[in-house]
Amino acid sequence: MRTQAPEAPVNQSVERAARMLGLFSVDEPELTLSELTSRVGLTKATAHRYATALRRAGLLRAHNGVYSLGPRV
Repeated sequence: MRTQAPEAPVNQSVERAARMLGLFSVDEPELTLSELTSRVGLTKATAHRYATALRRAGLLRAHNGVYSLGPRV
């Protein structure tokens, strides 16, 4: 049986943003930027840009350096 190679990302930015949103759960509804950075595997600056874009879209909330899912999720 042949194993297939992992698919190349169609839209890397969307996939990274979705991966970031997927980190939040009932057990961990809040995460710091450092936690997001280490779990997604991005630099802090890149993770901050993604978090800012997601916040502006209403998909994340930020309060006192802690992020949670926003009202549009």
